[in-house]
Amino acid sequence: MLEYADGITLSGHDVSDELFRALRRHFSDEAIIELTAHAAFENFRSKFNHALRIEAQGFCRISKGRHEHEEDGTCRSISKP
Repeated sequence: MLEYADGITLSGHDVSDELFRALRRHFSDEAIIELTAHAAFENFRSKFNHALRIEAQGFCRISKGRHEHEEDGTCRSISKP
């Protein structure tokens, strides 16, 4: 699931057919739609907050060894899960 969320978050990338098949083995189509909507909404909030210079409130800490934040507010994976 986290690999899927990373895949749909990274600009210019697509989720592989293999990963999508793996999701379908564990989740219904409705569940995949819901997971996608949640990830997309969090991406929206991230871009929105960044544009308005709203700083993080410290509720969620991301390990620096796994992700790196770009100047445009996007978060990209720097290691493969």
